[in-house]
Amino acid sequence: MPRTQSTIRCDVLIVGAGAAGVMAALEAAREGAEVCVISKMPPRASNCTTRAFGDLTYSTDDTAEELFSQVVETGGFLNNQELVEVFAQEVPRALETLAELGVEFDEPKQGAPEMPGTVRWSYRGKDAGLGMTETVHAAAEDLGARFFYEQMATRVLTDSERAIGLTTINLKEQELVVWQAKSLVIATGGGARAYPRTDNPPGATGDGMLLAYEAGAELVDLECISFGFPQERLDDLLRLSEAPHEPFLKLGHAHYFLGGIKIGASGETTLPGLYAAGEVAGGVFGAARLGGSALADTVVFGARAGRAAALASREAEMPSSNALLKRRAASRERPSARSSQGRQPQAGGGRREHQEADVELLRHDEDGCDPGRRGRAVVGPGRTGRGAGRWGRRRAARGH
Repeated sequence: MPRTQSTIRCDVLIVGAGAAGVMAALEAAREGAEVCVISKMPPRASNCTTRAFGDLTYSTDDTAEELFSQVVETGGFLNNQELVEVFAQEVPRALETLAELGVEFDEPKQGAPEMPGTVRWSYRGKDAGLGMTETVHAAAEDLGARFFYEQMATRVLTDSERAIGLTTINLKEQELVVWQAKSLVIATGGGARAYPRTDNPPGATGDGMLLAYEAGAELVDLECISFGFPQERLDDLLRLSEAPHEPFLKLGHAHYFLGGIKIGASGETTLPGLYAAGEVAGGVFGAARLGGSALADTVVFGARAGRAAALASREAEMPSSNALLKRRAASRERPSARSSQGRQPQAGGGRREHQEADVELLRHDEDGCDPGRRGRAVVGPGRTGRGAGRWGRRRAARGH
């Protein structure tokens, strides 16, 4: 049990120190916010960004329309097309931002002239992405952002339907820490370590999705998870035109969570004061994604979430210590997200009245995502007409 309690105050609190987290910290600090970043991992620990080889989506303003179409088609039209629009338009700015900070890139690899493609940073090795995160980390620190490691987040605190803080356990000191914040950004990555076979590092345990869910925020596309399989076995499967069978499926490893916390164009969730970015968020990619798009997503939406959280913090009041203590006491009495009686818990003044009962956060079909099942795994009100969007309108105008 934790021995003592301390309280830390800031304008913007960011949970997660991978690419999305450090980008959020940088942009929030640029807006003049007092920023704190916490991570349950030690400094320089491996995460999905540091392990990445460095392929990012490459696109220009001239290829944004084609990138939009590719992302939507690859995602099986399950994408939130407003988010895809933002992604396609912002990728060129994201690459410019990283280059200005000193991240070095190789020459872009395009599928064809005047088409989007990928670009790889020039670092090499097992933790090649560490150079990118440390570059952005240093820039954020130079602007006053503070980083706290080995802090395990346990609960988002809410008051009057708004996120007002967070509780963590300092793993090194075994101390309870209460964080007071005007805005929170969750950037904790995905949950592929919930599976026995995965290529993800130890920290990818889905914490952020559960934190948001228990606070009352909506989740989306949880049935969509990307799995990797041995290339030679895939080639045999395609050559023989066979349906996947159980022994083959057991060879797969969990790679990427496509679903997660439901967000808007600025990373805002359905819970005021709470933002999300990176793999922990869902809706951008739908049922599948392009190679290289995950890293680009962390930069684009990490920056947008950090900026929006900082701007919102200017209008919000710092929660009082008494309010935080009351919410923490109430949280001890609140039932868990998966009660043994099978009843749906209530949180945040009944925000979950539309949520489906007995949703298990990290249990999915091992054979991947079936877009036709999307309604059964959505947490929160249905996403009416999401698949139509701009892509559908454009195809209709062309007579397809």
